[in-house]
Amino acid sequence: MLLYATTADVTTWVGEDPDVDVTPMIRKASILVGNACRNDLYDVDGAGKPSNPDLVEAMRDAVCAQVEFWVAAGVNPAKGAGSLALVKTEMTVDGATVKYDTTGVVAAAQEAAASIDSLTGDALAVLRAAGLASGLV
Repeated sequence: MLLYATTADVTTWVGEDPDVDVTPMIRKASILVGNACRNDLYDVDGAGKPSNPDLVEAMRDAVCAQVEFWVAAGVNPAKGAGSLALVKTEMTVDGATVKYDTTGVVAAAQEAAASIDSLTGDALAVLRAAGLASGLV
């Protein structure tokens, strides 16, 4: 399996060390990036990665952007939607009432972020700027 980024790459991209283990996220994001670029034509090195340094950089940055999105959204893509925390929408102190958003916009956005079937807009934009991901509609 090709990994297009390292934990150090993610830390550099985000600007700080994420509070979670991003190694599984890098694997999932690398799968997505590889899948997005599967119809693109480019020369590869012995390991199967692009031999063009600009394409290597774009694929690395796309993985980092995807991981950054998952970390910011509080999503563990290995767990899918099951990793999502419920979002509090109302809290009453004296009555001790707490309500959670289970069907609203926030939950839908988190669920979309948990999808391992598609790249986030930023990751896709990085690939497209480098002339990659041409097979995605």
